[in-house]
Amino acid sequence: MIKFQINGMKIYGFHGVLEEEREIGQFFSIDIEYTIRNEKPYPDYTGIVQRASEVFLEFKYNYLEEITETICNKLLSEFKIENIKVTTRKLHPPINVSLDNISCIIEKGK
Repeated sequence: MIKFQINGMKIYGFHGVLEEEREIGQFFSIDIEYTIRNEKPYPDYTGIVQRASEVFLEFKYNYLEEITETICNKLLSEFKIENIKVTTRKLHPPINVSLDNISCIIEKGK
């Protein structure tokens, strides 16, 4: 098995439960960790980044869980990936508390 990590993809999106989040938008960060078999042809990680970005921008999701699970499912079904772990972070959540981010982590395998 070969493991890949794609860390810190920053994407501007219009996701969240609050109307202002869906109108104004904010930056999110996505990490993708996946394993593949040591068999050629290998999946192209630039294609994986591109597809994850497309899925992220396709809809206005209410919840981090929805974004994260959709990215997991699409990448797992469309690429020769054995296992995947996706972390989606809301970098500036509308909470009146100082924190670094809110994140959702989902792991799946075939």
